[in-house]
Amino acid sequence: MNLYLCILQIKTSNVINRTALESTGNKNYGLYSSGNVKNLADINFGIGLGNVGIFSVEDGTAVNGDPGLVTQPVITTGFSNPANKEYSIGMAAGYLNETTGKPVTTGHIKKTMVQ
Repeated sequence: MNLYLCILQIKTSNVINRTALESTGNKNYGLYSSGNVKNLADINFGIGLGNVGIFSVEDGTAVNGDPGLVTQPVITTGFSNPANKEYSIGMAAGYLNETTGKPVTTGHIKKTMVQ
């Protein structure tokens, strides 16, 4: 498992990602934050199983894109295997009703449908 950016314990943080992320592995997280995070670059996890583009917890706000951008970022996710509870997710918030987050996108999310 790879984690490209993780911001925890600092709920007042404001992070802007302008770096494209790409992985061909499994169970990767692109951006994981309890604060505020804005993604302005593509996240390509289109090859692989159980990858998550952006994950927001602890009342943080995760934003993919910006209305002022000419070209919006694209989050591409890979395959899911529901039988083994392995899911690829573009953006998600919260964890088991214990924490919350707020995902917002003006960008695009593409899901790979077949393996």
